[in-house]
Amino acid sequence: MSKRAWVGLFTLLGILGFLSIFYVITDIATRSNGYKIGIHFNSAAGLRPAALVYESGVGIGAVDRIDLLPDYTTEVIVAVRKKVDIPTGSRFLINTPLTGEPSLLIVPPRRPGPENPELRGQPTGFDTLPHEVLPLAEQPKGTNPATITDLLEEGQGQLRTLDRMLADFSKTEPKMLAELQSTLHNANELTSNANASLTRLTDQFSGITDSLQKSLTLASSNIVDLSSSLDSTAKVSSGRVDTLLISLNGAATQLSASIDALHAIAANPQVKDNLLETTRSIALTTKTLADLTNDLRQVTGNPQTQGQLRDTVAHIDAATQKADSLLSALGGKSSVYGVDSGATPIPAGARPPGAKPGAKSSGNAPVASSASVGLPANIRSKVGALVKNLAEIQIRVSQLAPQRPGSAAIGSPLLTADRGPQTDINLIALPKGNTSLFLGANDIGAKTTYNFSALSAIGHLKVGGGILYSRLGLIAKLQQGRIGLETRLYDLRHPTLDAYGSVSPLPHFQLFGGERDVLQRDRRAVFGLQADF
Repeated sequence: MSKRAWVGLFTLLGILGFLSIFYVITDIATRSNGYKIGIHFNSAAGLRPAALVYESGVGIGAVDRIDLLPDYTTEVIVAVRKKVDIPTGSRFLINTPLTGEPSLLIVPPRRPGPENPELRGQPTGFDTLPHEVLPLAEQPKGTNPATITDLLEEGQGQLRTLDRMLADFSKTEPKMLAELQSTLHNANELTSNANASLTRLTDQFSGITDSLQKSLTLASSNIVDLSSSLDSTAKVSSGRVDTLLISLNGAATQLSASIDALHAIAANPQVKDNLLETTRSIALTTKTLADLTNDLRQVTGNPQTQGQLRDTVAHIDAATQKADSLLSALGGKSSVYGVDSGATPIPAGARPPGAKPGAKSSGNAPVASSASVGLPANIRSKVGALVKNLAEIQIRVSQLAPQRPGSAAIGSPLLTADRGPQTDINLIALPKGNTSLFLGANDIGAKTTYNFSALSAIGHLKVGGGILYSRLGLIAKLQQGRIGLETRLYDLRHPTLDAYGSVSPLPHFQLFGGERDVLQRDRRAVFGLQADF
């Protein structure tokens, strides 16, 4: 080839190399083949068309053009490669270094991961911007970097603030120094006073320590003497305590045998038949008494017969009251006219006890008609009152709340998983007396336990102790009108406290409710009905 041909060839290659470099630097392929997005900046200072665009430090395109908007803000149109997406929420920053070409930086939002533990629980995926230029209101907002001018203005503001602070400090400095001097003087006086007070407190503490040492020495000697006395007392009384425990054990054994016998009698079908037969006999006797009353009403038309009947009624009344007086020694109530204050007077027209039949009464009461004579009813009321003063039967039917989970291993041995209904029957001897006996059985037909206690009345309050639920225990009852309270403490191995409240909607019937084993976590709520006969 000739020299001109070689020169032409090199010239052509140089032009092609220059075009290639220009093509790469200006990223014309991306600007012509990629997609475009719009970014809204307040100012595009430092940025120019064809500036490179980086996402997470990787080049993804170039700035296509920069448009000035009517409000003097700028819209930057960026050309991005087709296969590159920009996450929604990314930050757009203008990078204008002191040396080198400016560029546009795209910083995607952080993803949850080990390096960002505070973002755990958030979605790991991101939405991406559409591959088009959005309307201005929907375009992402760009951030302008702080310029040296901005930094200088902010520094000038801080300097002015510092100057004002120094001026204020110079004005208040004399006052602050005076207050500081006064504070130091007060602190010096306070230190002196504290030193003197500490010296006095040390002297007082030394005196208290000496007194305490003497008291401890005397208390130690007293404890030694008391231990010796208790030891000798225990040695002397140990035989008596053993005898008492043996007696209590024998009494408990005999009581258990008696309750077993009572339970066997109650379960005997023959006893049930006897009770039915007795009921029939009582019904027949009642009918006979009714017929007898009718006959008496027909016979008592004679005034002399009426007088004799009144005498008979007076004798029966006097005998009943004497029986009540005899029961007063056991806690009953006495009401004998002429003996006890407030007793029922002798009926008008009746002769006193011991007078001869036919003697005239000192009163001038009118003669009662045959319909006013109530001999059978009077006898029944007196006998019923006598029986009520002697004994009372108490029947309780109760239901327990469900057992708490995990309480069976640590709870009272009496509170099993059984919820009831539980039936308790108790007999109260001398219920209206100052001292009464309380015996019976609990939860009959299941895990039966027994009661045998003595109660003493203090006003409306009754307190006592003995055997409760086949264990040693104490009992207290308070009844005020229709409202009542009751508490029981028993079982030395597992101290159990029960508390009940009751209300009497009807005579002889009570609705009660409360808690079993109140002081423990495994306590059980209980409610039920009680009847007294």
